[in-house]
Amino acid sequence: MTLRSPKYDLREFSESVADLDVLEIMDAILLEAHALKVPHPTLRRRRRSPKKGTRKRQYFDDLQSLVPLFSGAQPTFRDGFAQEAWPMLRKLSEGLVSFSMPIPRPMAHSYSRAALTDLGRKHWKTYLPKKYRALKKAGTLEKELAAAANLTLQDMDELKASGLNVHEAWQASRELHLLLKEEPDPGDRMPDNPAYDAMAEANRVPIPED
Repeated sequence: MTLRSPKYDLREFSESVADLDVLEIMDAILLEAHALKVPHPTLRRRRRSPKKGTRKRQYFDDLQSLVPLFSGAQPTFRDGFAQEAWPMLRKLSEGLVSFSMPIPRPMAHSYSRAALTDLGRKHWKTYLPKKYRALKKAGTLEKELAAAANLTLQDMDELKASGLNVHEAWQASRELHLLLKEEPDPGDRMPDNPAYDAMAEANRVPIPED
């Protein structure tokens, strides 16, 4: 797994994620922290935090201190942290309630149904424009997005039950229903996917009738 900052430099990491959205920044933080963990000496499947007192551990702790922001908390940072992490903190301040509320308040988790639906909407509009326009014209775009988000959350729950953490579950399931592959060039026919259609239909969110 390649580190964004092999030198364990918070400023370098911060600059590398400054152009991502909030959910992608959270992904990058969790992935970087996981990559810093070292194999446990006795437990083959376990990994542990870097050794205390090292530059690697300081970098790991800096990344970990950001995680509470995504649940609405207001963590305490070390002196100099804000200056090093400013490009990233500036971007997070646009999307996290933790930066704008004087009193900590709960916020929607980054992996909530609403957050995933919004992420899917942006992804489809950018990378699947034909699908996006067709669904919007048919009036079924929000239904399809909700179904994709539901299927993704169901897959994540199953993967977490099997032992994966939330980030690993997201990485394994996000491209199955939500972050679909980019549409082929004009003239190429997109293959049908009966399995997805069946699951999407079964998990479709009904819209109340007037």
